[in-house]
Amino acid sequence: MKRSLAEIFCLYPGLNDFVREVMKLEGQFDLSRSEMEALGQAYFEKYPERYVRRNLEEVRLGYQLTRVCLLERAMAGL
Repeated sequence: MKRSLAEIFCLYPGLNDFVREVMKLEGQFDLSRSEMEALGQAYFEKYPERYVRRNLEEVRLGYQLTRVCLLERAMAGL
């Protein structure tokens, strides 16, 4: 069974490691609303204070995580 994006993030919270693990899935992962919400929840569990006191690098990480998932899914068919 393949891991969810949130599980991957919990195991590999660094961007490079996360990207490597997501790429191994070759676009075969759930990209539903609930899965993206679970990924966001995992992010806020790791960085709870970022909701109020923003560290721009960690905020960018959240956007990059999402972008990686969307690009990998879009590129899977090519």
